[in-house]
Amino acid sequence: MIDEKYYWTPGNELTLDNYLQKRRPSIVTKDDTEWIYIGKPSSEDSGGETKVDAIAKAICLGKVVVDKLTVRVKAIESDSNIPRNAKNGKRSKKSMRDELGNDAAKELQKIVMTTGYTEGKLMLFVPPEQVDAVWTQIGRSVAHGPLHEAGVTNAKVSPTRTDSPSSKHLFCIYIDNAYDTGLIRKVATVLLKDHGLDPTGAKSNLYNHLGIDSSHPSQLRPTTFRLDEALKAQYDPKVEKERNKTAATAAATDGQSIKPGANSAKRQHSNATDKKPVAKRPKTAATMYKEGDMFAGSDDEEK
Repeated sequence: MIDEKYYWTPGNELTLDNYLQKRRPSIVTKDDTEWIYIGKPSSEDSGGETKVDAIAKAICLGKVVVDKLTVRVKAIESDSNIPRNAKNGKRSKKSMRDELGNDAAKELQKIVMTTGYTEGKLMLFVPPEQVDAVWTQIGRSVAHGPLHEAGVTNAKVSPTRTDSPSSKHLFCIYIDNAYDTGLIRKVATVLLKDHGLDPTGAKSNLYNHLGIDSSHPSQLRPTTFRLDEALKAQYDPKVEKERNKTAATAAATDGQSIKPGANSAKRQHSNATDKKPVAKRPKTAATMYKEGDMFAGSDDEEK
């Protein structure tokens, strides 16, 4: 059950900034609440009986898929005839597990789309020394900023763990469809460009209900999309590498001196006066974040 004290919506008695100040993740602990929320109530909380039935059906069907996968994965692990590494024409244990996992993931996606329980989130982890500033950025963005415009419904952050205060804080940025690659790409791009935040991937809410994480015995991958998969069309590493190579070549060419000749001094003087300075490409928000300067130039910078 969600404690309304830690859930801000537009009708809250506190203003957004007052809420963000009073409910800072650095001072709220897990003894107080499991999560701190912001945004409109999720469809799970406000969808009525129809939504509850859809969720229950999805969980029931999904459990069958995951239980079946778990049994088969355990059988592979215990079968001494299946090698750890592929050899003599035999497939490896990992290859067989991956194939089963991919098939199970497709079945879970089909269940999600059939039942209509499509909700999910993008996730990211933030160290304690940055969590309050990041939560303020995310909160404002979800309420009336670029994340809101990108289709984010709400967000939550984990409070401080009293047993491990140095642990990173988990942020969940909620979207209506965890399998909509266009929506995931749009939200991930906002997180990267506008906020300098690097999400680890997207995950269906059904996975949470089924207890799927990195330590689950089914060994099913815990995310429906990794960041590189969601952004592949825009941020293909090969394309980025080639673009940087081209830019470096152009910069080197611009910096070459003119060979000596009868009119070399005159031509060099002409080039020096006519040549326009090459504008440096500004740092991306992601770069500033990695350098610890994520709010450089931001109007919302914390004082």
